Amino acid sequence: MAVKKGTKTQDAEAREIRQEIKMTADERQKMAKKIKHEYYGKNLPDVRDY
Repeated sequence: MAVKKGTKTQDAEAREIRQEIKMTADERQKMAKKIKHEYYGKNLPDVRDY
């Protein structure tokens, strides 16, 4: 049985965009940092060191 990947509806996507627009710059930076840490881990070397 194949698993079908779900897609966002236009309403849900529009709601998400409105929510992101309402965020302050600090809130967006915190969210981006959280996502980065979840994806790459917390002990990321600085690329400028290479």
